[in-house]
Amino acid sequence: MLEDTKAALLDLDKVTVFFRQLEDECLVANSPVCYQVEGSRQALRVTLFLDSCHFSELPSRLQNGGSLKLHTVLFTRALERPEGMSQQDYAAMEEIQQRTNAVSLEKVKAYYRRLRYSYTASQPSRGVPHQHSGSISPERESSARGVA
Repeated sequence: MLEDTKAALLDLDKVTVFFRQLEDECLVANSPVCYQVEGSRQALRVTLFLDSCHFSELPSRLQNGGSLKLHTVLFTRALERPEGMSQQDYAAMEEIQQRTNAVSLEKVKAYYRRLRYSYTASQPSRGVPHQHSGSISPERESSARGVA
């Protein structure tokens, strides 16, 4: 079951979502959502058609043809050992869960780094010196403050 879920999420990683303003009535009768799907499992493009009211609420980047890329992660944890499962099988299942969680955590960290970089790269420099996250020795701290 876990392996099936992981495979489905890998497919979702290949989905890109675009938005377009709805020009006519919805293509699907009695449905509040109009969409178009193109591509294959290697690259899937989903276009959501929104009425003018909702489309105008989107950021201009998305109104002008920008897209959203899905980034999926899976964190898992069994609540208890299933009845009848041997300790060896349970240990193997826990190992798979730990690897799955480790991979997902790395994906979240990588996404955060890219997001943080793109955010800081798009911000104008305010002349503020870069903050150092390491420790500073008392001597360097005193000299940095102008204390002898």
